[in-house]
Amino acid sequence: MARKKSEELRELAKLKYVSSDLSAKDVAAIIGVTEHTIGKWRKEEQWDELRSINKIQPERLIKLALGQIDAIYKQAADDKRAVLNSSEIDAISKHSKTIANLRKEIDPQTIMEVIDGLLGFLSVVNLPLAQQLTPHSLDYVSSKIREKK
Repeated sequence: MARKKSEELRELAKLKYVSSDLSAKDVAAIIGVTEHTIGKWRKEEQWDELRSINKIQPERLIKLALGQIDAIYKQAADDKRAVLNSSEIDAISKHSKTIANLRKEIDPQTIMEVIDGLLGFLSVVNLPLAQQLTPHSLDYVSSKIREKK
């Protein structure tokens, strides 16, 4: 049981670290482990590299796909064409499918980002409530991590 709890804490810490700009010290304080433990986990699982890769969020990919669709339409307008050719239609179809897939995926990391935003807001308007909800939000994210496995 203790091992499972440790694994959940590790996953939560990883999500917090990778999906934010928090320091290892801050994540350790939030999760309730030592900074040394966070440092060890960071190194073992290459969290810094994951943090860099994570900069490409689904929202950013959606914006890129929408930009590609927009560029196709603009090119057709610049060419004074009222009808798109088959390769343009195919490209728009592929971008649209990508957008649809990205919009229906909600991973624990995205949930954590939304919860962090909510807790940040609450900490300004009602700090005691934010402090009360923090452990429950971590439990919720843990449950979503377990569902994905």
